[in-house]
Amino acid sequence: MKAKGYAVLFTNQLAEKDSLPYHEFATELHKEVTEQPGFLGMESYRNPEGTGFTISYWESKDAIAHWEKHSLHQAAQHFGKEKAYAWYKLRVCAIEREYHFTKSV
Repeated sequence: MKAKGYAVLFTNQLAEKDSLPYHEFATELHKEVTEQPGFLGMESYRNPEGTGFTISYWESKDAIAHWEKHSLHQAAQHFGKEKAYAWYKLRVCAIEREYHFTKSV
């Protein structure tokens, strides 16, 4: 069965809950990722304790690899490891099926 795209799951814990430099960097990164070839969308959540979960959706593994090598993303990775995160975990998953439901009004 051919995958219907890929999801990158990024779970993390901020070293400081209210880090202004982190939030500014994240805003800039979000603008840039939306313009990348093969990017399909993103969902993100951060709880009050600073734990975050972001899922980004991609057309292919090549598109993910291209984004991973992007200079701004490389800088973000360095910033995250050096300053922003207490820890993080990244998973790349193939999407095999997708279902939708919308309640009619």
